[in-house]
Amino acid sequence: MADFLSTTILLFSDPFVNMPAGAFAGLLQVFTKRDFFIVPRRVTCYNTSVETCEKRKKRKRGASMAGGSEKFILPSEERVSLSAAAVDQLIQTADPSAALLYLYILRHRGEITAGQAAKDLRMTEGEVGAALRTLDKLGLVRQNAPRAHYQEDKLPNYTIQDIARENRDGTFRTLLQSVQEALGTKLSSSDVEKLIGIRRELGFPPEVILLLVNYCVSETTRKYGPGRRPTMRFVEKTAFTWEREEIVTLEQAETYIRRREERRSAMEQIKRALQIRDRELSPTERQYVDSWIEKGFTPDAVEIAYDRTIIKTERRAWPYMNSILNAWHDKGLHTAEEILSAEQPAGPKSGTPGAYAQAGSADAERDHMRRLLRELNKE
Repeated sequence: MADFLSTTILLFSDPFVNMPAGAFAGLLQVFTKRDFFIVPRRVTCYNTSVETCEKRKKRKRGASMAGGSEKFILPSEERVSLSAAAVDQLIQTADPSAALLYLYILRHRGEITAGQAAKDLRMTEGEVGAALRTLDKLGLVRQNAPRAHYQEDKLPNYTIQDIARENRDGTFRTLLQSVQEALGTKLSSSDVEKLIGIRRELGFPPEVILLLVNYCVSETTRKYGPGRRPTMRFVEKTAFTWEREEIVTLEQAETYIRRREERRSAMEQIKRALQIRDRELSPTERQYVDSWIEKGFTPDAVEIAYDRTIIKTERRAWPYMNSILNAWHDKGLHTAEEILSAEQPAGPKSGTPGAYAQAGSADAERDHMRRLLRELNKE
């Protein structure tokens, strides 16, 4: 293993990594056998014949082995190229299935079928589909990957042999241990199947899965209090939510969580502005507040709308309050400062066309409010 870690591979040219097509085929075979791929410290390639290669190998074998490095003289073959940018993306994603499938697609010049790829690469068609979706989201393939249909956001079941094969993977064993530590319990066979499915079928890299689990832990603790832990079923459903949001990388997952936190913080501030304490918003109330946040209203702007609603209706009339905020939104007013500034008396002098237009707009708005108020009083 020490020799492997100190290995240096000389790239043919920058920014491309070039490799003979035959070497690609050999590399695919090695990957599908799940073995380590060890290369010598230095690889020197020449365009020459196989016979010359054999003669030089025999002549220099003693010197090469004594010198601690070995030179391979490779025959000239058709080459397949990977861009350095594609290599960087595959490394960052840390998805071996996606990387392997990408090599397979390049080797076959993009003409593949999911069934044949699954057979050649020793994957399930679900794994091929997940890897294709990963490559599609990374922009490495243009074809839209067919997404398997899962009933009620449930992943497929796996056999004992599938689980045993995953457990032979050091990366999966480390992931399993980390997930169990985060959840504070040993996963059952059914739970392990869900973890395998999130990795295989949805194409989540290990670091994204671990962040997903910790996010679910935080959500459960926030909702039910300390000591409660999420089930793997909840983790599975949340994983499908992330998959629909096209979350593939760790950076995308972190951005999603940060935005959720920002929205939750804004929601709590608006609840305080509306004098709502010790209870959660109802689904309809949440729809109103979500729409206000989406439109860019600050909590202090909502507080002004709430105050005026109470004065007019003597209750928290959501439709009336929503109409006030929609009127401000149409005028591009979303903060308390903007609203109060726009309501200052400064404007066109009385008697000018601009003053009449402004007064007409204000009258129309007041008429709308009066009609809405009458409708609320009938309820």
